[in-house]
Amino acid sequence: MLFRSGVLPLTGVSSVAIVGNLARLKGLKESLEKMKIDVYQTYGYNPATEDVANLTERDRNEIKKRNAVIYVVDEKRKVGKTTKLPANRIVLAEELPRLKKKAIAIALGERGVDVSPFGEYKGLFVLRGEGKRSGEAFANILRGKTSPSGRVSRSYSCDTDERERLRRRCSVAAGTKEGVFFGYKYDDLSNLKAEYPFGCGLGYTNVVISPDTNQASGYLSATIYNKGGIPTYEVLQIYVGKKGSNIVRPVKEFVCSVKIPIKPKSGARVKIPIFAEDLAVKSKGKYILENGLYYLFVC
Repeated sequence: MLFRSGVLPLTGVSSVAIVGNLARLKGLKESLEKMKIDVYQTYGYNPATEDVANLTERDRNEIKKRNAVIYVVDEKRKVGKTTKLPANRIVLAEELPRLKKKAIAIALGERGVDVSPFGEYKGLFVLRGEGKRSGEAFANILRGKTSPSGRVSRSYSCDTDERERLRRRCSVAAGTKEGVFFGYKYDDLSNLKAEYPFGCGLGYTNVVISPDTNQASGYLSATIYNKGGIPTYEVLQIYVGKKGSNIVRPVKEFVCSVKIPIKPKSGARVKIPIFAEDLAVKSKGKYILENGLYYLFVC
């Protein structure tokens, strides 16, 4: 979940409208109906084209009557190397919050998406994968039976295409396929900060991460506490950085992540091994491990 604004989870609703293609969220409508929610579903656009939006007057009236509207944006993007949505998806994205202020968007697909059409929405989810029970699992998240815990593996912003263009230039300049400052590494050094950076992901509950004051050699240990009333999985992300390096290197570099289940009002301790290889940086085709002081970032 990239953002939410006072609507999620949908704990007090009795009816919703779903607009879009549910092929990758099989069972969402049925699961919500099992939870005693009246569901109205419509495509709202022709999924095979980029230009035809066909929300009918009946659709608009049904959306207005519901407590909330959920817009499922499929994986199709505008023709070309772009993260922008096709015109008909954008038309719907702009109209739905005018019909119902409690509007939530779900962006599907492996490719990134320009998030600028969703500025008036009360929540935005990014779903990259799919599964036989994806709809059921997502219904539980919408209703607050469990908290979203995913983290994005790329940055999302309102000008994603321009950022991707700059990253590709950086990759070419670095002389490697990925480049020294590709992706989030470029974001850390540039003046263009993404609205939702690599590793971003919100939940419904308040989780506090407290690294231990005294760390054992070769390990990073911390206590994680769920202060809220909803069960969750906390994704602990570890990054490494080094000041005063003699090698051109990122501000911080991702090392690993650990997913820990935490019950409401309870905590867990984690102890993560940090290896010498995790501190090395690739330079001129080989990995180099410098002497000196390194910094570990926990988030």
